[in-house]
Amino acid sequence: ANFDLLLSHFKSYAYLLHDYANGIDNFGAFYHEVKRVCPNVGVCGDMGNSLFVGVEPEVFFRTFAKEIKHVHVKDYLRKKSPVQPGRYWLPAENGKNQMWLRDVLTGDGTVNLSGCMDVLRTVGYDGVYALELCHPEPYDEGVRQSIRVMEHL
Repeated sequence: ANFDLLLSHFKSYAYLLHDYANGIDNFGAFYHEVKRVCPNVGVCGDMGNSLFVGVEPEVFFRTFAKEIKHVHVKDYLRKKSPVQPGRYWLPAENGKNQMWLRDVLTGDGTVNLSGCMDVLRTVGYDGVYALELCHPEPYDEGVRQSIRVMEHL
C-alpha cells in the first residue's frame, strides 16, 4: 500500500514538473533543490534523452559530470521534418523546430558518444553503464554492436 501511495505522489509531481524540469537550466535548478533536501540523489547520464529537450548529450554530461551516478548508452539519428518521417521517429523538443529522433544501433547515430565518454573519464567515473536498446533492429545485434563500439571509446 505504501508503494502505491508513493507512486501516486511521483506521478503527481512528474505532471506538475513537466515544464519546470525541461532543459538544462530548469533541470539544474530542480536537481539542486532536490539534492539540498536529499543529498544521496544523483543524475543518470543518458547519452540521448537530453536531445528530446534540444540539449546535446555531451553538454548535459559536462554540466552534471560530478553528479552522474549511472550511465545509459544509446544512440539516435536526427531529422528535421514538418511531419513524422516514418514509423520509428519520435518528436523532439515538444514538436518545436520540427526535429525528430530515431533510436538506432549504438554507433550508427549522431550522438557524440566519445564526447560523453571523455567527460566521464575526466571526472573519473567508475560506475555502471546500461545499454538502452530501443531500436527496431534485433536485440542481440544491438548488444553485440554496442559492446564493440563501447570497447573502442
